[in-house]
Formats: sequence, structure tokens, C-alpha cells
Amino acid sequence: MGTVLKSSLLNLTATLVSLLAGFAVSILNARLLGPEGSGLAAFALWFATSASALADRGMPQTMLRSLGTHEDNPAAPWQATVRAAFSLFIRPVFAAALATAAYSLWATFENGPERGLFWAAALLLFLCYAFFTFTTAAARGRGNFRETAVNTVSGSLLQLPFIVAGAHFLGAAGAVAGMAVRFVPQLFNLHRYVDLSLRPEPARLTSEMRRYARQMWLSDLIDVVIMTRVELALLGLFFSSTDMGYFAAAAVFAGLVGQFALQLSPALIVGFSTIEEAGDTRARLFANAMRFTALGIFPVAFGGAAIIQQLLPLAFGEAFAPAGSAAAILLIASAITGIAVIPWAFLAATGGSGSLLHIMTSSAIVTVALLTGGIFLAGLKGAAIARMLAECLTLAMLILAIRKRTRLTIPYVTLFKAMLAAATCGFTAHLAVRTLDGWAGITVGIVAGALTYPLALRGFRLVLDADTAALFDSPVAQRLPHRVRSILAATLHLVSVRA
Repeated sequence: MGTVLKSSLLNLTATLVSLLAGFAVSILNARLLGPEGSGLAAFALWFATSASALADRGMPQTMLRSLGTHEDNPAAPWQATVRAAFSLFIRPVFAAALATAAYSLWATFENGPERGLFWAAALLLFLCYAFFTFTTAAARGRGNFRETAVNTVSGSLLQLPFIVAGAHFLGAAGAVAGMAVRFVPQLFNLHRYVDLSLRPEPARLTSEMRRYARQMWLSDLIDVVIMTRVELALLGLFFSSTDMGYFAAAAVFAGLVGQFALQLSPALIVGFSTIEEAGDTRARLFANAMRFTALGIFPVAFGGAAIIQQLLPLAFGEAFAPAGSAAAILLIASAITGIAVIPWAFLAATGGSGSLLHIMTSSAIVTVALLTGGIFLAGLKGAAIARMLAECLTLAMLILAIRKRTRLTIPYVTLFKAMLAAATCGFTAHLAVRTLDGWAGITVGIVAGALTYPLALRGFRLVLDADTAALFDSPVAQRLPHRVRSILAATLHLVSVRA
């Protein structure tokens, strides 16, 4: 549990910086490019992640799960495993890159140099992202969470000036090229994990690894291409790139919540896969992961939904005001998305990749149907409602799969209490923004919600003294400055209760 806690805290610290930088990127794109240009930038990111999911053949997820089981020895068998996986990974990635390059040339002659340049930037973003995912998975599989955390922070900050310069000189294409800088620092560590002097040995990838890779590839493909932001493609099909920009802005805050929770999954996959099923250690890890994830994301989701309609036009510009209602709905949906990360990680780590594939396939079919109908009938708001219904369905199927495979119990009462505590936080924030206008209302709302939430945690008895002890015993907490530790101790003492 201590190792998982340490890894999770490192990931979450880096993710906090990454999410703040991502938020800044969204604002920069919106302010510099407007709804249409920011919609194109969001589409390019969706294309890059989708193309990477299509081409990677499940190798990153396989490295994440498998490398932690290798024992350190002079023969370093993990390096041979990575080399074999990389040989399967690289060929479809370059094939996809060639196809995108060919389309970029065609777009140049057919639609002009501006469109061709946009697709060239999308190609750069795709390549950087694809190699980033492989290298990051290998590093985390070997337990090098500090390395990935440092590179995440540096890349997140480094991209900002490049995006500003790119958007200023080249428009949407320049902004997309600047976004690729986010993934560059981790690429410099590729040689640490991929030893090209080794000859690829396909036998290093066992039949179980290949089965897992195949199932996770299909599951991730469905998740990234359809479940993540297929709304952008559908809105572009039914309406315009301006509507894509509205939805991209509406989804920014919800995406922050979802990504924050998603960063728990690598540490949880490693933790769940290395803990023996016998005993109650795995069950306690699952229950604690559900509880602490809810405590972390629910107040952000519900509190954000309470103020987002006032915040969105202030942050992105009045041109994005029509996206306010959709943003509130998507933020509530993000709470469901965040909780779903825990059962997803458990199934991925404990041989449930087949169940995940069935779940994601079923969910994708329903999602596309809901989104198509929702967008056709109600446009932007219809897309948001359809997304919330799809997330509820996915979580329900994940929980059913967990119940069929194991005897784990879902802490429904705890989750309900966490939701009530977060709703209290959101209600307080909403009163503030209804009373005061502009940034004053937003600021007072955030402060009021932040002050209300610890009291609600104590009132609903959601944090125990044992939890605070485990946190302070972790290596990460031990390295904090004395004053920071004192403030943290006082805060936790305020909210924690005896079991």
C-alpha cells in the first residue's frame, strides 16, 4: 500500500501541474484562435491520441503491467521484453505516420497550404504522443514514477511559449505543433528502455502477454476513439468546427477531473497486479482507492458544475458563453468517469482484459447511438447529456464485472456520503456566484466551497485517523518541509475522526 501511495502521490503532483498547464493551453487556444481555431486544435489532439491507440497494438499497456514482474538480475530480461514489444509497436506507428503524411500532401494540393500545414502539425503531435506513451509505460512499469513525473511537469510548462508563438505565426497548425512539445522531454529517455543493439525476440512476449495486449488494444481503441471525444467528430459532421470549439471549451474542466483520476491508474495497475489475491490486502486497496478518488474528484466536479456557467465566458471569452450549460453537465459526468477508473484499473491488472473489451464494446455502441441522437436533437447540450448517460452505463457494467469475478464489495454508502459532502461544497459555491458577479463571485465561491468541504468531510466521517497516519508515514510526506507538514497535519486533524 505504501508503494502504491507513493507512486500515486508522485503521479498526482505531476498531474496537477499538467492539468493546470492543460487548462492554460485551452485558454490560450480559445483566446488566440477563437471557437473555430480552438475546435481544430482539439480535433488534432483527438486525432493524435486516436491514431496512437490504433497503431500501438496494446504494447504500452502490456509494458506497464508486465515489466514490474521482472526481477532485477544481470541478464536484465525486461530489456529484451521491451525490445520485442518495441519491434511490434514501431511498424504500425510508422505506417500510420506515412498515411497521415500522404493525406497532408493531398490536403495541400486540394485545399491549400494552410490545411496541409495543419495536418503536418497533427502528424508531429501523433508521433510525439505515440512514442511518449510507450516510453512512459515502460518507465512506470519499471517503477520509475519520479522520472515520468519530472518529465510531465517540464513538458507541460515548456509547451506554453511554443503554443503562443505557434498560434501567433501559424494559427491552429502552429498551436498544434506547440502542443507536441508537451511530450518531448520523456522521449529523451527512450534509449534507457529500448536497447536497439538487442535483436528482437518475439518469444519474449508470452502468449499471455500477447492475449492481454490484444484485448487491451481493442479496449483502449474503443475508449480513446469513441468513448473519449468522438463528439468532436460528430459535431463537425452535423454542424461546424465552431461547434467543435464550443464543445472543446465545455469539456475542458470535465477533462481536467477525468485526467486527474486517470493518473491513478498506472500506480493502481502495478499495485493490483503485484498484490496476491489471498488475504484482504487487495480488497482494502480497492476500497481505499474508491474512497480517496471520490474524496478528491467529487468536490471539484460538483463545485465546478456550480460555478462553470459564470466562469467559462470569463476564462475563454464571451464567444464561448453558449457552452456553459453543457460544461456543467459534463462536469457532473466527470465524477462518474473518475470513479470508473478504479474498477477499470482492477480489471486491467487482474486478468480481466477480456471483460474490459466486452464492456468497452457494448458501451461504445450505446455511446455512439446516444451521441448521434442527442446531437441531432439538441446539439451541444444533447451531446453533454448523452455523455453523462454513457458514463453511468460504463460504470455500471464495470461494477457488474467486478462483482462477477471477485468478492469485492463496492463502498456504496461511502460514495454516497462523499457525493453529499461534495454537493454541500457545490451548493455553497453556487450561492456565492448567484450573489456576486464576475471574478469576485467566482473567487468567493471557490473559497467558500473549499472551507465548507473539510467540515462536510468531518460531518460525514469520511476521513479516519488511520488514513492520516498512513499518509504521514509515506516517503513523500516525510520529505515535505516542516511548516508544510504542520499545516497538513492541522488540516487532517480537523477533518479526521476515529473509526
